[in-house]
Amino acid sequence: MAAKSAKSRPTAASPPAASAPRASGSDGGPDWPGIVAAIDALLQAGLRNEARPLIERYGEGLIRAGHVAPLERWNLALSGAASPQTPRGLLLHARVLAERNALDALGAFQEACAAAGRAGDKYGAIQAACGLLQAVFVLWGDFRPVNAMLPIAERVLEKGLEHPDATSELECLTGLLAGWMLANPDHPRRVPLFERMVDLAGDPAVDAGVRLGAGGALLAYCQLWAEPNIGIGLIERLDAVAAVPGVPTGHRLTWEREAALYYIQLPNPDPAVCRVRIARHEAEMPADASAHHRFNLDRLRYDLAFIERNYDAAEVALAGARKFLDPRLPVQAISLAHMETKLALMRGQYRRAQVSAQQAVTRADQVQVPDVIASVYRVNCVMAQTYCHEFAAARVEVDRLLRTGHGRHRLIYQTSAAVLDLVEAATRGENLDTPVAAVLAAIERTGSFRAFTYNRPLGAEAMTYALEHDISAVTARRVIETMRFDPPPTLPEVWPWTVRLYLLGTPHVELDGTPLGGKARAQQKPLDLLTAIALGGGAASHPGAAGGSVVQAGSVAAAGSAGRADPGVDPQSLQLALWPGEDADAKTAFDVTLLRLRKLLVHDGLVLLADGKLRLDRRRVWCDVWAFEARLEQMDAAGALPGVIAVDAAALIKLYRGPLLGELGDAAVPAWAATARERLRSKFLRAIAEFGGRAETAGDWTGAIAFYERGIDQDTLAEDFYRGLMRCHLALGAPANALRAYRRCRELLSIVLGVQPTAETEALHRTIHG
Repeated sequence: MAAKSAKSRPTAASPPAASAPRASGSDGGPDWPGIVAAIDALLQAGLRNEARPLIERYGEGLIRAGHVAPLERWNLALSGAASPQTPRGLLLHARVLAERNALDALGAFQEACAAAGRAGDKYGAIQAACGLLQAVFVLWGDFRPVNAMLPIAERVLEKGLEHPDATSELECLTGLLAGWMLANPDHPRRVPLFERMVDLAGDPAVDAGVRLGAGGALLAYCQLWAEPNIGIGLIERLDAVAAVPGVPTGHRLTWEREAALYYIQLPNPDPAVCRVRIARHEAEMPADASAHHRFNLDRLRYDLAFIERNYDAAEVALAGARKFLDPRLPVQAISLAHMETKLALMRGQYRRAQVSAQQAVTRADQVQVPDVIASVYRVNCVMAQTYCHEFAAARVEVDRLLRTGHGRHRLIYQTSAAVLDLVEAATRGENLDTPVAAVLAAIERTGSFRAFTYNRPLGAEAMTYALEHDISAVTARRVIETMRFDPPPTLPEVWPWTVRLYLLGTPHVELDGTPLGGKARAQQKPLDLLTAIALGGGAASHPGAAGGSVVQAGSVAAAGSAGRADPGVDPQSLQLALWPGEDADAKTAFDVTLLRLRKLLVHDGLVLLADGKLRLDRRRVWCDVWAFEARLEQMDAAGALPGVIAVDAAALIKLYRGPLLGELGDAAVPAWAATARERLRSKFLRAIAEFGGRAETAGDWTGAIAFYERGIDQDTLAEDFYRGLMRCHLALGAPANALRAYRRCRELLSIVLGVQPTAETEALHRTIHG
């Protein structure tokens, strides 16, 4: 009664402004400044009991409008009151803490839920439970209260439950959806819940900030259940909501972060789109933004750098995130360990990746991170163990994931299991048809081409194997295109090159898989220029020339795909080579021919001019000369690894269809190509001699004969090859064939050179005669 009496008699401590606040401002909305001033006046006058119902009446609207500071002030003023906070007041306090991204919000929501339950306030308990679930979803601070709060939140689906308004309904449903995604992603009622939320998110009558908050949960649902088109549509609709004047900065900031994250987490993200979304998010970042928001911004920068394969930028973003680490939020430490793991995997530092991946898993277990999230860290463990060849441990982990994972995630785990099988089979030198087919089948099921994100060279080799063996070739090409793989070090002909340039044997060019004909025959000079650029740049300087075959050789170490840089060709050297003696017109002729060549090849960027040098884009242009010399380098690096010599022999013989520029006769070969022609011919003959010698050593007489015959096809006067034929036929018990090889050698030497076989050949001949 004393309070009522005091209210009825205004005093100096209770000015007229303390009377009931105006319901609306000049724009028709609530007069928030007037409401705040009135409540402040009541509290300054010590009229707490009068202020309390006004706070509970308007507090929710103030929070939604972004006016959180007054509620923090009022909570302090009421904390010393004789009467305890009401369940409604406790809920408002929890929501204020959640708006501030404070981990204390979780305990405050639990307290509010318990108080509402004791007071018989069913809806208040539901609101508190849903608020906690959404806070956990946003903060990722401590997941242990989720299971206790979820049954209370699910009461929002009970028949007959009435919501005060659509905004409150959407708030509750958002918390429930968040809880399900964390603890029960396969809940049978998830689809109607999602659909109802989408309807409410599109309702202009619903508070804009609440719609944006729901948008984050809806996007996470779309990402979890592979609904990219629905998610993109939601972003387009809610971007308009975020642009509405008066939407609190914190809500816009969180929304921009969620939208950017969604584009980053698409199965095949577009770096340009991600860059734009992150820029929008950064533009919303106020100077006084919390460490929580700045941590998330650096996390987005890291993800973008990761997509763009800019690992130095990823390291910078990782260091930035460390500066804003909040030790009260354990999941931030888990996220950092996860980021470190991904970066180590991408750099091929698999032991380092194992350590950080295990740290993420251990910390996640400590705060009971749900499997739907923790499984990401476990997949990283599987990949690190796989590439460290710890196959048994990796298989235990992936089997656990397959048992516990829900629908879509289980498909991703199946992909990881297929990659594990592939790497193990390759390491053991087993046939790869089945594991490569299994990986491609898993990729087709998920629609994601990221199976080889952490070992791109392995992915390139696996896709090459698929193309060579016609295993889901269409999907293999899509993986190569989407992931923008660099060609393997061996420069396989089956790779989806834009241009294939054949110079060994009869020259010809293929563009997009089709031989250039018609006008190309009339444009010999542009093709000569193309050939000169290909040869003049150094035939061995191709991407990854020094690397080994990741799949074929059974190695799963990340082969260097960046390779040595193409030194390019000086245009003046090309002018002198192609237009000798035409000093006055050579520059003009060169410029015109270069223009005609670019038009002939149709695609932009195939012929590059940079730093005063002309180069071909060796990630899109293939030349059999480059592939030939790459195979030779691989053979030298591999030594006598089982199976490698046979593979390289077949590849070299297929590539070397004849001398450089064909059977022109040495006199007809252009001077600028003569040296390269002889060099390549000599390399081929030396390789054939080595293959034949190794086959002889292995007792493969028939195989050695095939090599020596191929060598004689290219050099009819090479006595070494004839002697090899003689030895092999003699070893096979066919002396007549050995004698025929001798007579053929003697006749050709006599007719062409006018000489007799060497003493070594004659001695072998006498051995055959016995």
